[in-house]
Amino acid sequence: MFWLNLIGSLGFSLFQNVGLLAILAIFLPKWYMGEKLDLGDSFALVAMIYYLFFSVNGLTYYSMQTMQQACAVIYRLSEVFRMEEHKRTREEKVVDGEPVIKLDKMEYAWGFRVSEDQSKMKMANKARLELESSNTSVLREINLELNMGDLLIVVGKIGTGKTSLLYSMMDETVKKSGTHNIRGKIAYVEQEPFIFSASIEENICFGLEFAECRFKKAVKAAQLEDDFEQFSNGWKTTIGERGINISGGQKARISLARAIYQDADIYLLDDPLSAVDPAVANGIFQHAIQGALKHKCVVLVTH
Repeated sequence: MFWLNLIGSLGFSLFQNVGLLAILAIFLPKWYMGEKLDLGDSFALVAMIYYLFFSVNGLTYYSMQTMQQACAVIYRLSEVFRMEEHKRTREEKVVDGEPVIKLDKMEYAWGFRVSEDQSKMKMANKARLELESSNTSVLREINLELNMGDLLIVVGKIGTGKTSLLYSMMDETVKKSGTHNIRGKIAYVEQEPFIFSASIEENICFGLEFAECRFKKAVKAAQLEDDFEQFSNGWKTTIGERGINISGGQKARISLARAIYQDADIYLLDDPLSAVDPAVANGIFQHAIQGALKHKCVVLVTH
């Protein structure tokens, strides 16, 4: 990378000055030998030099710049491909009488574990290697046991690790110590809803086969019925790119309806009530959290 940056810098310097150097290399010898410089021929020669300069040198410079960027991308991709394979420990089946979430003295950290091959590759960059392999703990001494039908509400200020706890339950963080047992299918409602350009029905079903009774149950629990009446095509209405034609509250409720439609065992809700008004939030809590999900294990994060 160092040599590529050096070559790129030299190429940029030449790109700025090669035209002037070429003109000097042609006209100085003619002047030194006492030849007469014709004004018309001189302007024509200068124009030709700059035409060739932008065509040849410009192409060379931008080719080197593209090669430099390609090498940087390949280097970063090689880091990802050499990372240690992430193994999930969650069991998909729920066992009667056993907790679906059981955390005992757990300690979690953000980051990733550096494999042996990756460590050898990065020895030249020791500072970065130490940073990536340190995995500073974000959650410590987490003790938790939840069964089907339990509701846990996690309340705290911004930056206190509420979302990190949900990610840890989904095996998205590094487990440093303790016992981590999660059973069952997980549905996650993210803080910033993922909405893709398709109909509302496709956003809620999310690849599953459409079942009208199940669909209407999810829509009712998420308080979307009144919104569908305002849309020209109801739940067949097409959503624009990133949900440009719907509000933030509607995005949050579509994401919640999608999770309910999945019929999972564990529901991790990352502050889905913050984007809606108090009346709608109360309806969601009664009809979704305490209604459609009353027999599920629900972890609700809020501030």
